[in-house]
Amino acid sequence: MRRHLLSTAAWILVAAAAVAGCDSGSDDESGSGASGPTSDSPTSDSPATGSTAPGASKASNAPKPPAAAEKDDAAGAEAYVGYFVDLVNYAAESGDTKPLHDAAVECDYCQQFPAVYDDVYSNGGSFDGDFFRLLDVNATGEGDTTQAVAKLKADTSTTFKIAKDKKTQHIEPVSYTWTIDLEPTDDGWQITGMKEKF
Repeated sequence: MRRHLLSTAAWILVAAAAVAGCDSGSDDESGSGASGPTSDSPTSDSPATGSTAPGASKASNAPKPPAAAEKDDAAGAEAYVGYFVDLVNYAAESGDTKPLHDAAVECDYCQQFPAVYDDVYSNGGSFDGDFFRLLDVNATGEGDTTQAVAKLKADTSTTFKIAKDKKTQHIEPVSYTWTIDLEPTDDGWQITGMKEKF
């Protein structure tokens, strides 16, 4: 299992694999020990299409980078990390993954988030609530050697559903540490790499 590579998304991927493997899927399958969310709350306006195009109609609701994130310093990098967490939560709840993809297009690890959310929504699943709560972020370095360490916690009030015919589940109260590499751009920042532990 690729848990060491996937971390945050591991529970969704395990559950999604179960959907693919047992597509006869009775609603009573609880997803076994996957410590992840299953969003059951009805998000009727959530798109059920896959790829980075889902939720295009919700694009106007996507978070915007704060003005502080335009600064080419540690405070700007920290503000951008907060914006990235907002995008992760927005993509999970809305199914609109394009802004999240674009915010970290150079970060291979980060692309797991939009890929997993696209899979969930293409199977008729959904999320309800913010997935992550950012507790603290501290950036060091400058220019293309900027690195931020973010402490997050999964929000247990969030629910998720990995497919239309699957049970709603609550997210487990897991804490995460993300170590994020960033580079300044003409209009803010770009995430270029990420490591995660939980």
